[in-house]
Amino acid sequence: MKIHSHYDNLKVSRDAPQEVIRAAYRTLCQKYHPDRRIDDPDAERVMKIINASYAVLSDPAQRKEHDEWLARKEREASAAAATAASSRPSGSSHSSASSASSASSASASQQMPRYAAAQAEASARSAPRGSGWTSQARVDPRAAARKKPRVSFGLALRRVSLRGWIAIAACAFVGYVVITESMSPWPFTRNITSGAPYGEHGHADADSAAADSNGRALAAMASAQAATSPWTNDAPDAASDAGAAAAYVRPSVAPNGAPWPATAGYLDGTPVGASGGHSSVTIDNSINRFDVFGKLVYNASVFDQPVRHFFVPAGRTFTLKDVAPGSYDIRYQNLDDGGIYKSQPFGLTEQAVGNGLDATHISVMLYASPGSMQATAIGRGEF
Repeated sequence: MKIHSHYDNLKVSRDAPQEVIRAAYRTLCQKYHPDRRIDDPDAERVMKIINASYAVLSDPAQRKEHDEWLARKEREASAAAATAASSRPSGSSHSSASSASSASSASASQQMPRYAAAQAEASARSAPRGSGWTSQARVDPRAAARKKPRVSFGLALRRVSLRGWIAIAACAFVGYVVITESMSPWPFTRNITSGAPYGEHGHADADSAAADSNGRALAAMASAQAATSPWTNDAPDAASDAGAAAAYVRPSVAPNGAPWPATAGYLDGTPVGASGGHSSVTIDNSINRFDVFGKLVYNASVFDQPVRHFFVPAGRTFTLKDVAPGSYDIRYQNLDDGGIYKSQPFGLTEQAVGNGLDATHISVMLYASPGSMQATAIGRGEF
C-alpha cells in the first residue's frame, strides 16, 4: 500500500534528483502562488503544503528520514491489509481491504509526530472535499521557518524615502569632515619654556607628564585671558567693536597671565602646533612703532585653528621655525590701539629635490592700516 507523501505533493517520483525536485517546486509555485490565483481561497493553503514539502525534500537529512518513515508505514499498512484479508471470507475481500487501508491510515496517523498530526488535522478541516492536496506527509516546521522569503538589496534601496537619503548623506558628510579634520597637522603640539632659544627645544613629547603639563598651561592661559584680556569678548557686532576700541587700554599681562616678554618669542606655556616640518615664517614688525601679539592660524577645510601664539616688539622680527606644510594666515593685534588685522592666506609646501628637501621660507610684513592687499581689519570674533 502506498501512503501519500511529500513526493506526491510536489508531483515527483521518490527517486527524483534535487534538480527535478527544485524544478517541480518552481513550477508549482508559479501555478499556485496566491498572487496568481486571487480568486482561489484554497491557494494559500496549497502553497503552504508545497513549501513544507520542498523544505523536507531539499534537505538530504530530512529527506532520508522521510523515506524511512514512508517505508515503515507502508510495511505496516501492507501487513495490516494481509492480516485483515486472511481473517475474513473471500466474498468480503474488497470491503476488508478497504477497512484495512483505513485502519492502517489511522495507525500511521497515530504514530506520526505530534506536530505533524496537528498540522494534518488542521489541513483536513480546512480542505474542501475532493482536493488532491494533503499535508499527511511528515513536515518539520523548523525547516519551513528557515526558508523565509528574502528581500533583494535593490528592493530595499527603493524603499528608502527621500528623508532617509538626506539623513544618510548628512551622516556621510559629517564623517568625512571628522576624518579630514583629524588628519590636520595642528594637533601636533609641544610646550615651550623661557630661557632657551627656539631651536633647542625638541618636537612633540609623547609622555603623559608633558601632556598633563600642556593641559594645565592651556587652562591657565585661558583663565588669565578671560580675566585680563580686552579681546576675550567675541561679540561680532560692529557697535560692540567700536565701543571696545574707544575704551581700549593695553593689558598689563599677556594672555598666559605673565607680563609681556621683553624680546620677540612665543608666549610661555602656549602650545606650538603644526610642528615637525621644515618650512619657516618670519613675522616682520620692523616698520611699526607698536608691539604685536599674533597668532599663526591653520586654515582647515571647515574651521580655522590657531596653532602658535607669539609676541613681537616694535621694530623687531621673529621667525616661526619647523612649520608643517599647509595653508595658514597671520592674525595680530596692535597692542597700542587694540586694532586687529589678518594677513593674506599663504601656503607652505615641502618637496624632495635630489638628496635634500625644498621647503618654503616666507616673510610676512605687518601693516598698521587696513585696506591694503597685505592686511585686512577683522573683529575680535575672528581673532
